[in-house]
Amino acid sequence: MESNLRQLRHDLRGRANTLLLCTSALPHASDRDEKLEYLDEILIASDNLVELLDRLETMPEHYAGSTQTSDEMHLHNHGTPGER
Repeated sequence: MESNLRQLRHDLRGRANTLLLCTSALPHASDRDEKLEYLDEILIASDNLVELLDRLETMPEHYAGSTQTSDEMHLHNHGTPGER
């Protein structure tokens, strides 16, 4: 089961990196076809992220590593907008 979680985390990071790279490259695309290619990659990575996060949520709580909700973790890591 640990290897499943490790693979899932790897896949999540990969899709997040794809989003980061494609959104960074999109403004520098030289033509329409290149822009469309980046937009397609962004859409695919976004869809994959949703599927991967759904898989993560179905893992047992003790195995996913936390009993906090994603909103609670976000607040813990980033604070509320007024606290920034």
